[in-house]
Amino acid sequence: MEKSLLIRISRILMIAGIGCPSLMVAANNALDYQSNLLFVQHVMSAQFMEHSS
Repeated sequence: MEKSLLIRISRILMIAGIGCPSLMVAANNALDYQSNLLFVQHVMSAQFMEHSS
C-alpha cells in the first residue's frame, strides 16, 4: 500500500473512532429523558457552589 493511502485510512478510522462514541452520547441524551432531567435539575440547583461575597 502507498503511504498516502495508509494515512487516509488512518484518518478515516480516527474520525470514526471519535464520531461513533459522540453519536452514541448524543442519541442517549435525546432518548433517555428522565436521567437527563435529573442531571439538569441538579446542575441548575447549584447546590455544590459556595456563595462568596
